[in-house]
Amino acid sequence: MREIGGPVWENAVGAGHIAKVLQDDGFSVIGSDIVDRGWPGTIVRPFYSWDGRYENMGRAPAKIIFTNPPYGEITTRGHGRWLRHTFDMGVRYVAMLLSWEWIAGRMNGLDGLHNEFPVSRAYVCCWKIDFRGQGQAPQRNGWLVWDRDWQGETVLRRLFKDDTPKGQGRLL
Repeated sequence: MREIGGPVWENAVGAGHIAKVLQDDGFSVIGSDIVDRGWPGTIVRPFYSWDGRYENMGRAPAKIIFTNPPYGEITTRGHGRWLRHTFDMGVRYVAMLLSWEWIAGRMNGLDGLHNEFPVSRAYVCCWKIDFRGQGQAPQRNGWLVWDRDWQGETVLRRLFKDDTPKGQGRLL
């Protein structure tokens, strides 16, 4: 991400949990979301209204996206629409926090999506993220990364909750 340069777009910024980590690590962050959930300077705008092909709809504000997308738009139910739209805009580098099951998905066009846009790097979280604070996370998650210029097979890495040299810091 640092080699590509420029700002990072968190296009489902919400309250800014991911954006804050990126900013604390020295990245300039542009946050957008369908509603303002508290991240300062949030651009309130639906993701699908950004489209690099049409000047009046607005171009993607950055070459890098780092986000936890709405699962209904990236999973089989949404036919991977969020990812396809990301690449239609010409974004160079994308990192998405997804259920680890996503990469194995085959239904509703995901097989074709995996073939068309193969994952460059996959970082499996070696703990379950408790998004709701109820102490019993139902699924395993991971960061899936697509780099338009990537050559070769998908690289798999393991992330640990602590930020040791083998921890989450490796992702940034």
